[in-house]
Amino acid sequence: MELSLPEIDFGKLTDIGRWFDPVPSAEVTPLYYVLLGLFAVGAAGTAFARYYWLPRRFKSHRLLRELTRRVSEIWLGLWLLGLAFILSRLTGIPYLAMRIWLLLDVLALLGVAAFAAYYYFNRLPARLAAYAAAETKQRYMPRPKARRPHHRSRQQKKARRR
Repeated sequence: MELSLPEIDFGKLTDIGRWFDPVPSAEVTPLYYVLLGLFAVGAAGTAFARYYWLPRRFKSHRLLRELTRRVSEIWLGLWLLGLAFILSRLTGIPYLAMRIWLLLDVLALLGVAAFAAYYYFNRLPARLAAYAAAETKQRYMPRPKARRPHHRSRQQKKARRR
């Protein structure tokens, strides 16, 4: 048995009607099964990272914990959405099986990854420095002493009279 890659007809890639076809053909290429596995692994890995690994990794650092929580929730949603589009394509559900949805989902995943990389290299160092300065300032701030209540309760007054 010989595996061969399907030939790509680049003329079909530029056909707008093909991207927006509400009921695509029932013929599904093996690429969809590869994408199904990729999206399932991506969703499982992101869910593991979001709910197990990241909370433990950034337990004591509030800023990084919140940033990774936001990005991982967006990624998990996009992985699951892409998984739903691929499954609808494999089962032939009209309108959800349109090729444009999967294309937009992949572009959104790449966009979130690009923004996360930009943020990590350009904006995060300044925010980490500000966060560290605020933490240091908070650590050395004098804490107010606990005040004793000015009024006494009835029981305290009775006990004092005796």
